[in-house]
Amino acid sequence: MAEAAIGDTSQAIPAAPAVSRLDSLDLARGISILLVIFVHSYGHNYADIAGTGTIGKIWDVLVSATKPIRMPTFFLISGYLAKSLVKQDWNVLFEKRVLFLLYMYTIWLFINQIVGSTLQFVEVGQVFSLTEVVGTVLLKLVAPYSFLWFLWALSLYNIIARATMRLPIWAVLGVAAIISGLSEQLVDQPSYIMRCGFFFLLGARCPDLINQVTARANWRYAALMMAAYVLSVGLIFLLGEKFPGAWLPAGLIGSATIIMVGTLISHWRPVSVLKYLGRNTLQLYVLHPMLISLLTFAEMHYLPGMMGWIRGTAPLLAIYPVLFVATVTALAIAIWAILTRGGLGFLFEKPWGKASRRPPQVVPAG
Repeated sequence: MAEAAIGDTSQAIPAAPAVSRLDSLDLARGISILLVIFVHSYGHNYADIAGTGTIGKIWDVLVSATKPIRMPTFFLISGYLAKSLVKQDWNVLFEKRVLFLLYMYTIWLFINQIVGSTLQFVEVGQVFSLTEVVGTVLLKLVAPYSFLWFLWALSLYNIIARATMRLPIWAVLGVAAIISGLSEQLVDQPSYIMRCGFFFLLGARCPDLINQVTARANWRYAALMMAAYVLSVGLIFLLGEKFPGAWLPAGLIGSATIIMVGTLISHWRPVSVLKYLGRNTLQLYVLHPMLISLLTFAEMHYLPGMMGWIRGTAPLLAIYPVLFVATVTALAIAIWAILTRGGLGFLFEKPWGKASRRPPQVVPAG
């Protein structure tokens, strides 16, 4: 079948060695979580540090060019990995996925609000109010205005996928694509939530599409897809981000490209770290907003001299986003290990039921 066709093709087109599909997806998730940390870091401090010079403009373009693939890739893979779970009984889905995601969203939302309120108190003397923190958390349970919106949205998508499982695929994906195409008319998290549901449903209802991307991976296809992605991003710049559905082709092509490239390079030894990050996206996702806030606060108030030096040193300014993302990532992994070994593993896994050896894996976002 597909394998036979691939065998024929591989005689003419160099293909990747046989690798585990999960390894390929882990690598794709590793790339995507770094892009998410990058864009959140960039929005917090780098745009101000780089200013309007050439280096800042180059990073601006990279931020815009990766927007169509950051979260769509995560949700596409999340849907693929949930393809069996969303077919099970409601009680199984709620116990294994929905309640866990909402638990993680709530507990880390509370922690981030505590940290944010503490920083405001230190910076401007704003009185810390636990009542206000709790009220904000309750409000964001209904309206998820937070960097952690991915967890909230993922629980919603699982419910929608289960509720529409008996409906025709074309109808479900058609409606989801229309909603996705119109999402740019909204702002921030509501826009993201409307946009990404299509990708989750596509992964859950059409897993063979991802199977085909990984099975047929070769560098010629990858190069063509990269070129197509560049053109699709150009279409966004041409039509404008608010044009209905302008970025949808880029989201589809870009997500498939990351997965295919992940398949092609997943056997390379140097990318093992990306696969490790891809297997631990949950920890990185819930920890990185707080770490970005803390590091940015430290830069502004305790390291102004160093930041001035970076602004005046072009090579450092050019690689500063990479260094910042690497620092956030390393700190997140270290803090996760410390908290887990210190008996606080419930911050990363459900505290009810039988404990697992490692936290349940979900694919995040930004």
